[in-house]
Amino acid sequence: MLCVTPPAQRTLVVVRQLPTSVERCQHGVQNLGLVRGLMRRYRSMDADWQERVMFVIATLLGTLLFFILFEALYRFSYYSMEHIQTAFTVSYMSAYLISIIWQHALNRCLLPSFSYNSYWTSLLQTYVVYSFSLGMMTVIGAAAIRWFAFHPRTVTAISLPSSGVLNYLALQFLFRSWSAPATSRCNAKLAGVDV
Repeated sequence: MLCVTPPAQRTLVVVRQLPTSVERCQHGVQNLGLVRGLMRRYRSMDADWQERVMFVIATLLGTLLFFILFEALYRFSYYSMEHIQTAFTVSYMSAYLISIIWQHALNRCLLPSFSYNSYWTSLLQTYVVYSFSLGMMTVIGAAAIRWFAFHPRTVTAISLPSSGVLNYLALQFLFRSWSAPATSRCNAKLAGVDV
């Protein structure tokens, strides 16, 4: 038997759904207000705090890409290698070394202090700093897997934030110490002081 809804009831159904659509719009406006409030707060920060916030954002984006690549490599190498520790180490190191390229690009795009040096100089500095932390975290991670029976994902979740802090501090030291004379010379020339 075919059931047909009269037109008056169909209109009533649309009217009943209208408030939920308006409520959704109001929630969207509230979320937009939240974003605007966060942007106002960000703009009111001093330059050092703005840079720290942007470094966290760049690191989160780079880490997300790293995790995707790491998971793909780990799943592939887990079935093709004998030991779980070897699969973890190879996957982690490969993904980390590749992810330095896009992390460097994110840092240069989002952080003004990272773009003072030439592209290749800053890429080399980034590779040196990230490779040092990679070596340190790989040794710690391999020991945690072998001697303490940690799961590789647990090791990754612990080592990435700690290496992120180490990388930020080391890169800030390198970029500020290597770019400070050039910046101060430029500022001195703008101020009319002969250096």
